[in-house]
Amino acid sequence: GGQSYWQPTDPAHPTGNYTFSEIDRLSGDALNTYLLKECVDMNHVQVLEDEHVVIISCRISGSVVKYDLDSRHVRWTAGGDNGTLTLVDEDGTTYPPGWSLWSGQHNAEYFGDNKYFLFDNQYDQMTPSRLLVFAVDEDAGTATVEYTYTFFDTWPHGYSEVFGDNDQLPTGNMLTCWWPNALSPARDLQYDTQLLEVTHSKEIAWQMSIFGQHECDGGSDHLCNRNIDVGWKVYS
Repeated sequence: GGQSYWQPTDPAHPTGNYTFSEIDRLSGDALNTYLLKECVDMNHVQVLEDEHVVIISCRISGSVVKYDLDSRHVRWTAGGDNGTLTLVDEDGTTYPPGWSLWSGQHNAEYFGDNKYFLFDNQYDQMTPSRLLVFAVDEDAGTATVEYTYTFFDTWPHGYSEVFGDNDQLPTGNMLTCWWPNALSPARDLQYDTQLLEVTHSKEIAWQMSIFGQHECDGGSDHLCNRNIDVGWKVYS
C-alpha cells in the first residue's frame, strides 16, 4: 500500500543480479539503488525495521545477507564464500564462516524471533531439496539450523532445481511448494508439483498435488525426467 516497492534490478547481468532498488510505484523509476557485488543472483529482497534494513537472498552465492540501508554496509552474511557467521547444523556440528549448509536457496525471509525461513534447493549438490529454518545470534556471530524438512528423500526425485518457497503461517506451520525433478510410478511419485502445509513436527496438515499429462503412466521411468522447462511449476 506504499508509494514504492523493492526488488532486485540487474537481471541482465551475465552472472546474476548484483543490485536492488526502491522503485516508485507510479513512474517505475528507481528512487534508490544499492550495489552488493558479492551477492550472485540476488533473487529476493525483504525490507525490515521501517525500511532501514533488508534481508537479501543470494541464490548462486548460497548466502543470506542482512544489509543496512542507512550505512550501505552488510551487517552479516550467513552462508557462502563471503559468510561472516559461524554455521551450526541440526546435529550441533559447527562450520566456520565461508561454509554453506544450503545451496541455491529461494525466498529467504525473516519471520521474527531471530528466525529465517528459506527453501533450500540444494542446487547442484545431487541431494533432495528441503525446507530450512535457521536462527541468528548476532552477539555470538552464529547461524544455527533449527529445522529441516525433506519432501521426497531420493535424488533426483526429491530435487527442485529452481523455485520453491517457505512461509510461516499464523499457526506456526509452514506453507510451501516444490516440484520433483524426476517422476516415478514405482515410487508413487507422479504429480508435477505440490503445495503443502507442514507442521514443526514434520507432519502434513494440508496438501494439494497438481498432475500433468501422465508421461510416466506406462510404468517405466525413462520418460520421467523433468527440468525447468518441462512440467508445471510453482514459485512463490
